[in-house]
Amino acid sequence: MALKVHEDGFVEIKTQKDAVAALEAFRNLKTEIDEVRKESGLDELERDAAAYKAAAQNFMIDKDLEQVQGDGWHGTLVKGHGSSRWITTDEDLTGDEPDRCESLVSIIEKKFKSKITSKGSKARRVWLKITKRVLDVEAVEDAVNRGTFTVDEISPAFIETPRAPYLRIFEDE
Repeated sequence: MALKVHEDGFVEIKTQKDAVAALEAFRNLKTEIDEVRKESGLDELERDAAAYKAAAQNFMIDKDLEQVQGDGWHGTLVKGHGSSRWITTDEDLTGDEPDRCESLVSIIEKKFKSKITSKGSKARRVWLKITKRVLDVEAVEDAVNRGTFTVDEISPAFIETPRAPYLRIFEDE
């Protein structure tokens, strides 16, 4: 039985021999696609399109433009954070953080003028409420909501790594 691609894009593979045949067909089609791309000049068109978009994106970043409007379309510079993490102890500091960063332990110890290692201290009670083996983010949020901390007090212990902005093109409706 020869393998067949059904209308929904599904190929039924029942044996290892079928899997080998499917991968051979894939490789042959990929080679054919690459030849058609080269012959048609599609690679150059895609390269040029990417270059135009990258140039516009760099211009928008340099000029701090969030959006440009075209005729029936617009380009938006999408910004966001790639990752974030809490700096709970001084050991979490790698040296790559912004200068304002400080561990949550040191923030708590300064605020409550005691050490988290001192039994019965206010710093220790707060530390034990908001941490387990790892920081309990919900407990930190609850502590802020209860007024134990302000956002400004604990913000040096939280890092958001910026993600490079990228340009998206949208059709206007």
